Amino acid sequence: MLPLSLFRMRAFSTAACAGLLVNLVFFGLIFAFSLFLQRQQGLSPLATGLAFLPVTVLIVVSNLVAGRILPARGTRPVAWAGALLMGAGCLAMLGLLAVRVDPLVPALIAGLSLTGFGIGLVVTAITSALLGSVAPAQSGIASGAFTASRQTGSVLGVALFGTLLASLHPSTGLEVTFAISAGLVAVVAALGHAAA
Repeated sequence: MLPLSLFRMRAFSTAACAGLLVNLVFFGLIFAFSLFLQRQQGLSPLATGLAFLPVTVLIVVSNLVAGRILPARGTRPVAWAGALLMGAGCLAMLGLLAVRVDPLVPALIAGLSLTGFGIGLVVTAITSALLGSVAPAQSGIASGAFTASRQTGSVLGVALFGTLLASLHPSTGLEVTFAISAGLVAVVAALGHAAA
């Protein structure tokens, strides 16, 4: 059973909330962007999957980078840096879509890759903050709760951004998705500060 007393601890509750929002943003973006690539840009499912390869590679790289710099810098600066990169990626994609830069797809992939690099930093930092806020005997429970909050965020992101894309013109829906993502990342930055 999950002890509800964990949520009375500021570092734990803010890290769990930040994890939910990070996944909401990132997996919502992945879902929305994959639909955009296939329906608006005419890419096949295979080509769409391959387009996400740079994003995946940069997430792995940023996890490794975060693991090396966390002991020296601490969780707060790493979380802030990651949130800043995530927000910059979202705003860059919003701008690129607005001006219709050509070629659009590689430019948007670069923006999403920047967001992916940021998520690796944020998640590593807030995971460290969350696990550092509980007794070692509760680390398994805390980790499970954090994972559950992140998975909940993934589901909410797909539902929210999927609904936006279904109810708006595809380009407008993607623009709104990028704008909402940037706003939510600002909340993540604040939560990362509180959790650290």
